[in-house]
Amino acid sequence: MKKYVSALVIVCVAIVIAFYADAASGGDISNVTRRMYESQVYNTAEINAAMNMVEQKFKDSFVGCRMTEIWYDDYVSNASARDYARQFGYVEAIVILSDFIVDESGAGTSFLPGETYENWQWVLVRNTDDSSWELKTWGFQV
Repeated sequence: MKKYVSALVIVCVAIVIAFYADAASGGDISNVTRRMYESQVYNTAEINAAMNMVEQKFKDSFVGCRMTEIWYDDYVSNASARDYARQFGYVEAIVILSDFIVDESGAGTSFLPGETYENWQWVLVRNTDDSSWELKTWGFQV
């Protein structure tokens, strides 16, 4: 009987460890809302590709954070895209915006637990229309 109890305890501990390891692995994008506005510069597929890269980075790296919204705005992006492209040595750049909330598990990061970060900017670059976006930097008015 002791053998079965020990095995059961080990399985329970493994499940708890797996749960917390997964929870601490990055940001939550499970319920993010995408807003898409008409663009004079990029088509829907190009914007979605940039948003996909942003969401993946958020999921991989933003521990204790939950993205609530992500969008592209021509006006915001165009205001600084040329400068970002030049700064990073690329032909073009796009700025994606997002909002996210930091929960209590984000206390060990540089974010404040319980805070909502709005209009967070993500800068992606590329050299040709058919090349993939590359995420270069992010933050407030990066």
